[in-house]
Amino acid sequence: METVNKEATYAALSHCWGKSRQFTTTTATIEQHKLNIELSLLPKTFQDAIVFCQKLRIEYLWIDSLCIVQDDRADWELEAAKMGSIYENAFITLAAAGAADDDGGLFFETPKLRFNGITPSGEIWHAEAFHVIEHNKWTLAEASQMCPLATRGWVFQERILSRRMLHFGRQELSWECKEEIACECQANNFNFDTVPDLGPALERAPFDAVALWQKIIVGYTPLKLSVSSDKLPAISAIARKLAPYRSGQYLAGLWEDSLLLDLLWQVEEGDVLAKPDEWRAPSWSWASVDSGITYASRSDSTPHITQHHVQSEHLFRCRVLGALRKPVGLNDFGEVSNGQLRIEGHLVKLKFEQLPNDADNNESQEIDESQGWTQVELNVENRFRRDYELKGKWNVSPDEAIFCLRILMDPMPPRRFCYSIVLRPVDVRLQTFERIGCLVYRYSSIPLEFPGWWGDEYRDAALETTEITIV
Repeated sequence: METVNKEATYAALSHCWGKSRQFTTTTATIEQHKLNIELSLLPKTFQDAIVFCQKLRIEYLWIDSLCIVQDDRADWELEAAKMGSIYENAFITLAAAGAADDDGGLFFETPKLRFNGITPSGEIWHAEAFHVIEHNKWTLAEASQMCPLATRGWVFQERILSRRMLHFGRQELSWECKEEIACECQANNFNFDTVPDLGPALERAPFDAVALWQKIIVGYTPLKLSVSSDKLPAISAIARKLAPYRSGQYLAGLWEDSLLLDLLWQVEEGDVLAKPDEWRAPSWSWASVDSGITYASRSDSTPHITQHHVQSEHLFRCRVLGALRKPVGLNDFGEVSNGQLRIEGHLVKLKFEQLPNDADNNESQEIDESQGWTQVELNVENRFRRDYELKGKWNVSPDEAIFCLRILMDPMPPRRFCYSIVLRPVDVRLQTFERIGCLVYRYSSIPLEFPGWWGDEYRDAALETTEITIV
C-alpha cells in the first residue's frame, strides 16, 4: 500500500541483498505489490522481519528493495535522497547482521555451553553460559564471516542515522542507540563508538565538523559496494545531515570550508588497489578510488592537525580560486559527472625512481626545492602514498614530469612536515593536472616560507606561484 502523507510508527530493515534470490519491486511488479505480496514468496530475512514487527505490534516495515522501484532511475534518485530521513524516523532498524543474503534470515541458534550436575544433597542442577565475544579483535575479513552486514557500504549510513538498531548476529543479539551499545554476552569490547546525534554535537563544537566528517570517511571507505557508482550516494544522507553545520558547498565528498585539509587524504601502502575502470569522481576526491583511506594530517605516524592549524591560514601553502562539481540527477550530494579545482600554489618538480625489489622502500622521490634537487628518503616520516597502482597504462616512468603541490606546512620544531598532493599533467598547455598520490616529508635544512628564517636566495623561488586546474 502507499502511505503518502500518513504518519505512523514503522521499522526499517538493514540487510545484505546478496547474489542469490533478490525479491524487488520493479515497474512490472509495482501494481501487484500495491495490492498484496504473498508472505511465502518473500525471502527468509523479510519474513523474519515481518514476524518480529508483529510481535512488537509495529504496523509498517520499510524495506529498500520493496519500497524503491529498482528499475526506475527517477524513483531511485528521489528515494535515495530521502534515505537519511527514512532511517532517522524509523522507530527501530532491524539489522540482519549475520545474513550474507536475503535468504539468511534474522534468527540464529545461539551457541551455548550447557552444564549438568548433582548437588551434595542429591538435587540435579542445570546451567547455561555464553562465550564472551571478542568484538574488538575482528578484522574486516573476519567481520565478513561473522557479520557480513558490517562490511557493506550502504549500511554504514543506515547505522549512523538510525535512532535505535537491533543487530541480529550469528552468535548473539546486539543493541545500539545514541547512548549505549549492549549485547547478550555483556562484553564491553566493541571496536566502534556509539554515534551521537550529529546535530547537537556539532552545535556544541562547530570545529568538530571537520574531524567528524574525516572520521566518517575513514570508517566508510573500506566498505564494499555492489555498484561502483554508489560511492557518493551511499554516504549522501550523512552529508545532507551535516550540510547545515558547514559554511561551504559539498564537493564530491569534500567540503569547501575545509577543502585544503580534506585534500590530504591518502591510501595506506598495503591497501593500494587498481584504478577503477569507470570514472565516478574527480581525481582529487577519495571517491575516485576503491581503497580505504586515512588523512595524512591525522595519521598515527604524523602530528595531528589541530584547530590552531586550521585557523592559522599562513600555514597553508596554496589558495583555492574556485571549485565546481556537477551533480547527476536529483541528489545534490550523490553522483557527479565532473569536478574541477582551480588552485594557486607552488608546484614542485618530482623525480620518480623505482628502487630494486630488495630495497627498503619501493619508490624514491627527489624534491626540487629552491632551484636545486633535494633527495627525500622514504621512511616512517617521509611517506609517498599512491592513490592506485601505478603500473600498466598508469605507470609513471622515470623521465615523466610529475609534481607535488604543497598544501600545508607544519613549522613547529622538531617536526616541520610538509603535506602535499602529487600531480601528473593532463594538459600542460592548459595547466591541467590529475592527482596520483599524497606526499608527506620533513624539511629541516631549509626552513621554508617563513620570512626571516632563510636567506634571500630561497625566497624568490619559494614565492613563485602558478594557477592550475585539478580534474
